[in-house]
Amino acid sequence: LFELDKNTHNEGKIRSLNYDEVKDSLIWFHVLANSDSEKDKNLTLKVKNKVIDYLYPYLNDSQSLDESRQIIKDRMQEVKKLAEEVIKDNNYEYGIKVELARENFPDKSYGNITLPQGNYEAFRIIIGDGQGRNWWCVMFPPLCFVDESKAEVEYDKTENKINSKK
Repeated sequence: LFELDKNTHNEGKIRSLNYDEVKDSLIWFHVLANSDSEKDKNLTLKVKNKVIDYLYPYLNDSQSLDESRQIIKDRMQEVKKLAEEVIKDNNYEYGIKVELARENFPDKSYGNITLPQGNYEAFRIIIGDGQGRNWWCVMFPPLCFVDESKAEVEYDKTENKINSKK
């Protein structure tokens, strides 16, 4: 399952995890834009940044999927309010929907870990019609918050969390 990664300076290996290993070990974070217009895509990034800044202190120390899910559930209404504030502050009137759901995601690489395409649990923020480009990352383990200067350490910790779920 290892592939050579020509872009890293470590051992040069990427661990491609298989879907059965991770399908019940992750929570994705998914923000959908109202449309594909540049303004809507930019608004999506502003919402994403505000929500990540808010959730980071809570989720960064989470030790389990269940703990992270509860943190998200407990703060869903606050996240919705924050997203609505960003939209209003940028002179839009889009509605917001927040939910925990299951949905399909494509392959995604984080450092030396490649997560496979599959149907995963996701915390979703849908802006307006939700018909535009979207942005996503893994919220648990907390890969949305990785500081690239410390990335390898974080990716190793993440792989350990994923493997400990088995």
